[in-house]
Amino acid sequence: MADPQLDDIINAAADAHQAGRLEEALSGYQHALKSVPDDAEANSLAGLALTHLGRLAEAGPYLEKAVAGEPDEIGFRLNLIEWLDASGETNRAADEIGEVLEKDEKNIRAFEKLGDVSMRAGKPGAAADAYNEAVGLAPGHYGLLMKLARAHFAYGNYDGAKTALAGAAQSGPRDEPFLELQSFVFAALGEIAALNSLANQWVQRSPESTAAWRAVAQAAYESGRHRDARFAYEKVFELGKRDAENLTSYGWICIQALEYDKARAAFSEAEELDPNFSRMLAGKAQLLTFEGKFAEAEASCRRSLALHPQQTDMYSLLSRLSGGTLSDDEQNMLVRLIQEPQLQTSDRITALFTLGRAQETKESYDDAFNVYLDANEISRGYSAAAGIVYDRSVAQTRMERIAKVFPAPVARSALQRGAQPIFILGMPRSGTTLIESVLSARNDVFAGGERPDVQQFLSWYLDQSGDAAPTTGAINPEWLDRYYEQLPDLGGATWVTEKSPLNFEAVGLIDRLFPDAPVIHTRRSPMETCFSIFSNEFSKFWSFATDLEALGHFYGQYARLMKHWDDAYPGRVITVQYEEFAGNFDKAAPALAEQIGVGWTAEMGEFQKAARPIATLSAVQAREPVSVRRGKAEKYAARLAPLRRALEEVGVDPDTGDLR
Repeated sequence: MADPQLDDIINAAADAHQAGRLEEALSGYQHALKSVPDDAEANSLAGLALTHLGRLAEAGPYLEKAVAGEPDEIGFRLNLIEWLDASGETNRAADEIGEVLEKDEKNIRAFEKLGDVSMRAGKPGAAADAYNEAVGLAPGHYGLLMKLARAHFAYGNYDGAKTALAGAAQSGPRDEPFLELQSFVFAALGEIAALNSLANQWVQRSPESTAAWRAVAQAAYESGRHRDARFAYEKVFELGKRDAENLTSYGWICIQALEYDKARAAFSEAEELDPNFSRMLAGKAQLLTFEGKFAEAEASCRRSLALHPQQTDMYSLLSRLSGGTLSDDEQNMLVRLIQEPQLQTSDRITALFTLGRAQETKESYDDAFNVYLDANEISRGYSAAAGIVYDRSVAQTRMERIAKVFPAPVARSALQRGAQPIFILGMPRSGTTLIESVLSARNDVFAGGERPDVQQFLSWYLDQSGDAAPTTGAINPEWLDRYYEQLPDLGGATWVTEKSPLNFEAVGLIDRLFPDAPVIHTRRSPMETCFSIFSNEFSKFWSFATDLEALGHFYGQYARLMKHWDDAYPGRVITVQYEEFAGNFDKAAPALAEQIGVGWTAEMGEFQKAARPIATLSAVQAREPVSVRRGKAEKYAARLAPLRRALEEVGVDPDTGDLR
C-alpha cells in the first residue's frame, strides 16, 4: 500500500485489533478497502477481524481474496487457516498448513495452528507433536506450553502435561487456567496431597473463584470424602455457575456420596438446561441402572451414545444391561475405537473388557480370553506408568506386618457416633453385593457400599506403629468423627453396611474402632473369584488384578490373613461360603440375619424388588433371582492353568479356598 494516509489507517486499525477493539479495527480495515478494494493486506486483516468477531460467513471472501491476490504471502495464508479452523474445515486447514510449512519449515504459527486443528479434529496426540515443534522453536512461550499441556492431558500423557506445566510456570502467570489444568493433572496422576494443597491455597486466595471450588471438590472426591466434595460443588452453585456441566458433575459426585435424590434432581435440572448434554445422559443412565430401572437406563445410555459415540463407558454399561450382548454395529464400533491411536489408554481398556464380555456371551471363549489378555496387559502397563506394580514380597510383608500389629484383641469400649456398621469383606467378586443387598432390603439397614475410610485409617495406624505390635496403640477419635461425617443421610436407619472388599486387612482395627459391629467374610471358589476379577475392569490401584499369577499369589496372602483373624480373634468374623449361601438361600440368609442381630423380614427374601439403589458393578446381577454363579472358570480351564498353579503354590485349594 503506497498511500501513507492509508498506511496510517491500517496501522491504527491493527493497533485496535491487537487491543481487542474488534469493531473499531474492522471499521478501519473496511474504510481502507473503500479506497483500495483489492489490497491483499486490508482484505486479510478485515477477514481476520470478522473471524475473531465470529462472523465467519462474512470473513471467508476477504481471506480467500487476499490469498488469491498474493499466494506466496505466508501471513495471509495463516489468517485463512485461522478462519478455516474456526469454521470446522479441518481437512482444508491442514492442507493449507502443509503449504505454509513447505515454504517455511520453522514457522511457529503454522505448527501452533496444526496443533489447534488437530485438537479440534479429536487428535490430541498429533496436536501434542505439533505444539512440541512450536515450543522447540519458541522455548518458554507460555501460551504454547499451556496448549502442549492440554494436548498431553487430552491424550492421557499426564506426565507430559505435568512437564509442560512446569515449563509454563517458569515463563508465565499461574493464572486460573493454569491452576485448573494443574488440578486435573494432579488428580489424573493420583497426586492427591499435591491436589489438596493446590486446591486449598487457591480457594483461600480466590474464594469467589468457581474453578477453585471445583478443585476443592475434586480433591475431596479423590480423597474419598464424597460428602465434602458435594458441599464444595454447592459453593460453585452459590457463586452462580449452575449450568448443565456443573450440575452433571455434581450429580456424579452425589451418586458416589450415596445421595441419590440429589443426584436425580441435579440430572433433571441439567436436562432442562441442555437436553442433549451427553455426560448428563450418561449420569442418568448410571443412576437408573443402580435404581433397577433397566429399560429407562438403556434408553438414556443410547441417547448419550447417539450424541457422543466414543464413550466407551457407555458401551460397557450397555453391555451390563444386556447381559454382555452387543449388536454387530456396537461391537464394530468398539473395534474401531480400540484401533484408534488417539483413544486414551483408560478408554481403550474399558472398550477391550466390554468387547471380551460380548465375545463371551457368544460363547467365543478363546476370542474372549485373548481380548481379556490384551485388556489386562494394557491395564498393567497403564498402572506401571504410574508407578503401581504388584510386588509379591511387598504384598506378603504387608500381610505379615498387619498380623504382627494386631496379634490379638485388646480391651476396648464402643466408640461409635451413630448407626452401627455391618462390615462385609473378602476378595472382590466374591458375593459381597449379594449379602449387602439382602441385608439392606430392611428399612432400618442402609446400603453404604464401598467406602475408603477404614483403609485410610489402617494406613495411618500402621504408619504410627512402626515395627512394633501396638496391641494398645492409640486410636484417634477424629477417625470416628470423619467416618460418620462422611456418611450420607441414612434416613433414620440404625444399621449401615460397609462392603469394601479390602477391609479384610483391617479386621483388627475394625475390632478396635467398632467392637460391636458384625464382620461378615464372603468367600467364593478362588478360580471363579480370580477369573471374575481378571475379566472385569478395576482401577489402576488394584495392582494384582491384571495378572493370573499375581491374582493367585494375592489370594494366598488374603487367605493366610483371614486364617490369622480366625485364629487370633476367634468368633469375631462370620465366614459365608458364597456357593452354600446362594445354593441354600432360603435357610442360609435368615440364619445369617439372625446371627448378626439384624433379624429376618419378608422383604429380605425378595430383596431384588427393593426400591433402594444398588451402587455396584453387580447392580444388574443383584436384581436377578439368587443362583450359584459357577462354571465360568471351567470354560477357560486350559487358559487358567497359570492361575491354578499359582494358587496351589501358595497352598490354596483352587476350588474351595481352603488352606492346605
